[in-house]
Amino acid sequence: MITMQAVARRAGVSRAAVSHVLNGRAQAVGLRPDTCRRIRQALAESGYRRNETARAMVKGRTRIIAFLTPSLREYYCSEALDGVLAEANRRNLFVKVFTWRGSDRPAEFARILDRCFQAQPLGIIARGLQADEMSLLHAAVRAENMPVAALDSSATACPGSTRVRADDAAGIKLAWHHLWALGHRRIVHLTGPAELEYVRLRGAAFQACMRRAHLSAEENAIGYGQEKDFPALVQNWFGQAPARRPTAAICASDIIAALLVRLLRGMGLRVPDDVAVTGFGDLSISRYCDPPLTTIYQPFQLMGARVLRQVLISGNRPAPEKRRDIILPVKLLKRASTAAVRVNRRKARNLN
Repeated sequence: MITMQAVARRAGVSRAAVSHVLNGRAQAVGLRPDTCRRIRQALAESGYRRNETARAMVKGRTRIIAFLTPSLREYYCSEALDGVLAEANRRNLFVKVFTWRGSDRPAEFARILDRCFQAQPLGIIARGLQADEMSLLHAAVRAENMPVAALDSSATACPGSTRVRADDAAGIKLAWHHLWALGHRRIVHLTGPAELEYVRLRGAAFQACMRRAHLSAEENAIGYGQEKDFPALVQNWFGQAPARRPTAAICASDIIAALLVRLLRGMGLRVPDDVAVTGFGDLSISRYCDPPLTTIYQPFQLMGARVLRQVLISGNRPAPEKRRDIILPVKLLKRASTAAVRVNRRKARNLN
């Protein structure tokens, strides 16, 4: 490894002069322009690269951003993490990821949190934390005077924090109005566990759309659950006679939508001929599903970059008194999983 001392010998200057150039203090200490040029040439020719870890140890601080998440296996998490990493690279920062998935999750999270603070990060990004974990995190960062920001609506952010998320309500409204314009009136919403924040936000938006359309409570159906619960929910909805079963389903994620398409096919129902289906997220699975999913695009890369910038901004400002949400826009992507309600298509053919 090329050392700063070796660069100094090559340029015929002191080690301190090389350090001043590297740290942008050359003009402040009165180094001559020709000396600076000679040092920069020596740096380029020798291939010198600064040891940021050693530099951080000397200064008593790091250039690390901690990313806390139970797991990286979710596509929604890894897509946003790409945005965090890209922004960190632009700012010459390092991202250290901390995960935990043990059977004793509370105790494991406490250990992970201790390791996180040992790394002395500039700030913390949190995603997917449970309510008790989020409370523990905020108590710790208050004691350490460390900035923290939450990423997306997978968990409720605590008071006095900032969360960066996509516009959950707007996404559901876009999907609902798309289906309404196609003539669908018997619309259901298939979603995750009711205790999750994004489930509540998207479910409330779905209910609001149904109420504004004056649809009956019977048609205002939301199915909550996990993957193991969906076969029974789907059978209950779509196992009815054609005149009573839903003609469209808004799913709270692309993963749920892809599973619904498979379950409907197993029941002999076709998408979109018998049932129109929308997803949420625009993950790669939405494009590779058969048929490709109409879905809501979430700006994961932008969300990741924005949450990192928010951590850096928060480090220079007092913490907000109330929770603050930074909401990024979404958009509808129309693909082959949605079409006009079947009865309308038949009427249209008869009219022609």
